[in-house]
Amino acid sequence: MLSKTGEDAKKKVKQIVKRTAESSAKSAIAQAKILGRVKLFITVEEELDDEYHIAVGEQAVNLDKSLIYCALIIKNGSIRIVAFSGIDAVNTKKAGDLVKDVAKILGGSGGGKDTFGQGGGKDMLKIKDALLAAEQFILGK
Repeated sequence: MLSKTGEDAKKKVKQIVKRTAESSAKSAIAQAKILGRVKLFITVEEELDDEYHIAVGEQAVNLDKSLIYCALIIKNGSIRIVAFSGIDAVNTKKAGDLVKDVAKILGGSGGGKDTFGQGGGKDMLKIKDALLAAEQFILGK
């Protein structure tokens, strides 16, 4: 069980994540690459965790329904994948399918639903390949 101080610190971190999520989501939308009828924001992260990217990704696809948000989070020798597809982007690529495809390249597995997916892999040498492949999967190649 966490100490009272530990619980308080965890609550504060969650509050900070919620407060910064909207501005980070807007930044992600601005940096997204246009791929046909959708936009793709993809990032490799070594500092912020999946909880942060879940908050930002969720906010981003609510603000821009044509956005696909994908984060590869490196932690403890493995790669965690979190993806969101906005409601207007799911006809192009479902989040769960994108995660499944990317995770396979990274030597792992994943899946999910139309609008949210998660998974992971361990092959650090394949990160660049996974990033390029994500774009190709969205373009249908």
